[in-house]
Amino acid sequence: MPQSVSKPLPSDPWQGFQPGPWKVRVDVDNFLACNRSDESGDDSSLTGPTDRTQALCLQARMLLAARQATACRPSVPGRVALCWGPEYLDRREELIFGLPRPPGERPNPTDIPMGDWRKVALYGTECLQASFDPDNQHLASEAQALAMAYGLDIRRPAASAQQAIQWAYLAFLGAIEAGKTVPALLLVGLDGFLDIYLQRDLERGILIEEEAQELIDDLCLKLRLVRTGEGDEGEPNRGLGLSVAYPINRTSFRLVNTLYTLGPTAEPQLIVVWSAELPATFRRFCSEVSIDTSALRFVGTLPLGAEGKALSLTPETLGEDHEAQVASLTRLIDHETGGGAVLGINVYRRELLEAALARPHKYGYLTVQLPPWGIDLRMLSLAGRQRALRTVLGTLN
Repeated sequence: MPQSVSKPLPSDPWQGFQPGPWKVRVDVDNFLACNRSDESGDDSSLTGPTDRTQALCLQARMLLAARQATACRPSVPGRVALCWGPEYLDRREELIFGLPRPPGERPNPTDIPMGDWRKVALYGTECLQASFDPDNQHLASEAQALAMAYGLDIRRPAASAQQAIQWAYLAFLGAIEAGKTVPALLLVGLDGFLDIYLQRDLERGILIEEEAQELIDDLCLKLRLVRTGEGDEGEPNRGLGLSVAYPINRTSFRLVNTLYTLGPTAEPQLIVVWSAELPATFRRFCSEVSIDTSALRFVGTLPLGAEGKALSLTPETLGEDHEAQVASLTRLIDHETGGGAVLGINVYRRELLEAALARPHKYGYLTVQLPPWGIDLRMLSLAGRQRALRTVLGTLN
């Protein structure tokens, strides 16, 4: 584990934060307004995957494969596991603890909205449980129960970026385990909130950039396991989504960078709220990542239930060289996101897609964008992979 996790922390968990009304009432938005930095820079400071991250990625893929195999077995309708204890990918190496149960082992989803899980990180469960707001009390009790299973004390506010991510993730996971979820779940405000904690730790010397990326990698790796369903007929699983929107910060870059450090994925689906206000460096980086991974979606605004569409292009269609392709795709996204639809973009050579269609068992690592949602081919049957690939090939320009 990085040394930063064991470094001594100040007794005041809010040390270094700018004061405001958020200190006397539960108000995450005011905390963001007082402490958010719009300084984003570019992708030059981003780091690649560490050996530790790559090892955890392998274990996560093995776990997903095992769950997919057992999901096909007959089950008793309505049966939910009554006993569930803490589980780990690798307890010695993980920075963020907590594994979600497979969808079939959780309570049936309800229409009860999930609370703002960031509150647990900023205020701790003790403060929230003393609140007069029942939503805060429920959020705190669910997170506290899960934290106790993992031997973590989240009663006080998080004092570091690692704790902030852990506290918030436990609140999110606790709500999921309590059945507070919906068929399509979109997480907003993740990057801006966590960036405040990461930047503070970088400035006070208890983190380096490689460790900051590792923390974001660990969180996103766990979110990849929070699947809301197990489709097997070529239909995309409209599950967990993460949005990145203006104002952009360094953690916005780190989130998109997980498509390099962890590899491409369609769940959680990274959705960039696209506009001319985004820094040119971020717009270029997103276009580059989209060309390399086909794993981003874009939208001009962020309405719930927006219609989805997908474009399929060859690199040669976009331009003769890499720079021309990135510039061309940026202009295309500008044009296509004007109508409000959620836009998925596939950039693949025809030869690769044809090879994948002929031998779908060899190309399960590919992520493709279909009109409704993105899909990881490895989560489909061979027949489902072929149907998805035919859809992309049929629209390839």
